[in-house]
Amino acid sequence: DLFRTMRTLRGPELQAALAKTMGDPALVVARRGRDGGYVDADGASVQLPTVPGERRIVPVERDGHQFAALVYDASLDDDPELVEAVGAAATIALENRLLQAQSDARLAELQASRQRLVTAADAERRRIERNLHDGAQQRLVTLALQLSLIKRRIRDDPGYAEQLVASASDELAQSLAELR
Repeated sequence: DLFRTMRTLRGPELQAALAKTMGDPALVVARRGRDGGYVDADGASVQLPTVPGERRIVPVERDGHQFAALVYDASLDDDPELVEAVGAAATIALENRLLQAQSDARLAELQASRQRLVTAADAERRRIERNLHDGAQQRLVTLALQLSLIKRRIRDDPGYAEQLVASASDELAQSLAELR
C-alpha cells in the first residue's frame, strides 16, 4: 500500500504513512535544513540520536550524500526487511520531492530569465521607436517640407530650388543612414 500511494505523499502525510507501515507512531522523517541541521515534515528542528538506544537512524542518501534520515524505534531492528523496505520507500519519496523542488527552482529560473528577455526586448523596441520618432521621422518631415518648397520655387527661382534639392538629398541620405 505504501508504494502505491507514496508518489503523491509529501511532508506530514509521508511521515504518517511510513510510521503506520513500520508500526512506530514516533517515527520521524528528518531532512537536511538550510543550516545543515535536520528538520521534520513540519519544518521543526530535529536532533538525531547520537548514542544507540531506543531510537535508530536510517540515513537517506543520494549520490553518496546524506540528505535525510529516518529515526525509528530500535525494537524494529528485529524485522530488518521491513526497515530496509521502508527505508527504500522513504528514499524514493524523498528523492522525488528533492527532484520536484529542483525542477520547480529551474522552472522559476527559466520564467525569470524569460521575463528578463521580454523586458529587454520591450526596452529595445521603445528605444528604436524613440530614435525613429526623434531622428528619422523629423528628417523625413523636413524633407517633405523642402520638396514642397522646391515645387513652389522651381519655376520662379531655379538656383534656389537647386540648393533646396541638394539639401533635401543630404537629408534623405542621413535619414536612410539612421534607418539602417
